[in-house]
Amino acid sequence: MIVIVGIVLILIIIGVLVYFLMNRGDDSSSDDSSPKGEELIITDEGSEIINESKKEGYIQMPNISRCAMNTGKKPDYCSNYEFSETTGLAYTYDLSLADIKSPLYKECVGGGHDCWYTEQYDQDGALVGVVDKDGVSLLDKIADDVWNDKWSEDAGIVKMFKKDVEYKDGKLIAKEEIKFPGKEIKPGEVLKPGDAPATSLYFIALFSSMKLAGAEKPSKITLKIKNTKMKFDKMIEDNTAEKPKRKSD
Repeated sequence: MIVIVGIVLILIIIGVLVYFLMNRGDDSSSDDSSPKGEELIITDEGSEIINESKKEGYIQMPNISRCAMNTGKKPDYCSNYEFSETTGLAYTYDLSLADIKSPLYKECVGGGHDCWYTEQYDQDGALVGVVDKDGVSLLDKIADDVWNDKWSEDAGIVKMFKKDVEYKDGKLIAKEEIKFPGKEIKPGEVLKPGDAPATSLYFIALFSSMKLAGAEKPSKITLKIKNTKMKFDKMIEDNTAEKPKRKSD
């Protein structure tokens, strides 16, 4: 029995999260514990998923938009983040977060803010990696844990994966209709990285579904997801724009 768990947002939270979260290749390679696996190339035409669950799991996301606000008190963790042309969304990942009820981040497991994995973009704004301060790839870490059976099968999202999506012919395919904010994926359609609010959801769904389908763990994971920086910038702009004041009666 494969032991896996996914991380997605509760549908009622998606509408909120989409506002603060939303290729040349990432040469980061997984450990060679599965040398038979072939290279996995993830592009903007690839596949991904998000689904409802009463549990989250393993990943939390700092609200980077709050760090760009010109007014109000910023979270303490903003001192850990620097906006640049090559950085985007940030994530924390830990196996002890298996049963978290919300993806909203406050601090790292054990305290502080030194555990972040941050999206990395190339000069064209394509997502080419998600790495921590030491250059360790989040994708490699998740893949290792999935194929080493470190995820729990009890998480609600695992049942959703089995029911709603499947990994087939190298793609993630919807078996049931899946609704996203402003988008619906019909049965039989390919799910793509741009369909969900955060690319991290894609990685988790894809790796979980691959493992469930009996696929080999990739020996190398390469990202080629275009326009990610543009989407990140728009998210920041939308969430830091001054809201029009309502006229008083």
